[in-house]
Amino acid sequence: MALTQSLPLQSLLTCRRFHAAKGVVLLLAATALAGCTTLTGGTPSSAFAPSAASGNTVGMVKGLAAAPDAGLADGASKALALAAEYRALEYKGKGETVTWQSDSGESGRVVAYQPYRVGRQDCRQFTHTLTVEGSVRALKGAACRTKDGSWTVI
Repeated sequence: MALTQSLPLQSLLTCRRFHAAKGVVLLLAATALAGCTTLTGGTPSSAFAPSAASGNTVGMVKGLAAAPDAGLADGASKALALAAEYRALEYKGKGETVTWQSDSGESGRVVAYQPYRVGRQDCRQFTHTLTVEGSVRALKGAACRTKDGSWTVI
């Protein structure tokens, strides 16, 4: 004697709706993740080579160190800090450190992390640890290269 059991029509429809919804969610997740890729291989300097149209703005970075809450007192310290951010973002590999120190005693170190892409923009997360008047402060952020070749904190 064989047991045969049939599911009611409502259960079948619910099951099909669940699988259809699951497929839509997977498709949306795959589409969203397609815009974010991690750059592998090569060095950061080759991965982020500026375009020919970038002109004079290649060395520019609008960074964390320029923010008023960074606590840097003078323009010389800000210039050194921004230059360190640029060198870390542009030339250093994942986890490598760029350090700086001003004549006024302020100092810092910048560490950039794994490059990644958001759409068509090259981006990197980084940490800038500042020492100002004996107080240590770590600023964390991410920067993306703009069309003109400069880096802008996002």
